Amino acid sequence: MNLFSGFLHKSQQLRKAVGKSSRQGWRKAFVNVSASSSSRRCNNTPAVVGDQIRRTIILTTISGMPMLALQPAAADVLRDALREFTRPDVSAKDAVVILLDAQSTLREIQGIAITSPNSQERIRARAFWPAYAKRLRAVAEAAPVVARVVIGASDKEETLSEYYGGKAEGTGAADAIYQGLGRVLTISGRTIRQEAQDAPDAAAGAERAIDNFLRQVPPLLLAEAKQFRLERAKATGMQ
Repeated sequence: MNLFSGFLHKSQQLRKAVGKSSRQGWRKAFVNVSASSSSRRCNNTPAVVGDQIRRTIILTTISGMPMLALQPAAADVLRDALREFTRPDVSAKDAVVILLDAQSTLREIQGIAITSPNSQERIRARAFWPAYAKRLRAVAEAAPVVARVVIGASDKEETLSEYYGGKAEGTGAADAIYQGLGRVLTISGRTIRQEAQDAPDAAAGAERAIDNFLRQVPPLLLAEAKQFRLERAKATGMQ
């Protein structure tokens, strides 16, 4: 069963589980479906499916909620349950550090993309694309946390539009970052898109989105995050 087929099967199970269930019933149904889906994925793939792939399936499920014809109250309960599962909290400082790391990674990707297709840089980079993607995936949890600080929202889900599983009406404060990284990461999130490997434009656009966002971060918080990265570099001998 491929990824898309697995998603369709999961959606059908969720739809059957709706009925007139209470909030507690919805959470139980979600856990049961997730467990059975995880079992199928483990049995049909050579390695454990990564967190980003699971998040992709879940967020796709959220985006497809209107197609499931769920009752509004039931849909809201499921959305809340999925949010708790997909975006756990990180501290504000750690979230800013993650964004700064992603910005640095995007610069590295641009540096590789401007080289010739047969250059040694491109050849060596083939082994590092998954590692670059892993750094960028971390932004999924970090961006809403920082955006909440920037706009003073009580709930980080208010920083994302419904398209990305959030609660914001219209465009969310963190949407631009998600859009930018969507042009760099593959759908699974496991590696870098071929277009982003071949030309620097996509990575440059994502870097600008993060840079514009970081300009709105409180100066003290940004300074603390930069200092942490500096100390980390010294400790690891990367400076």
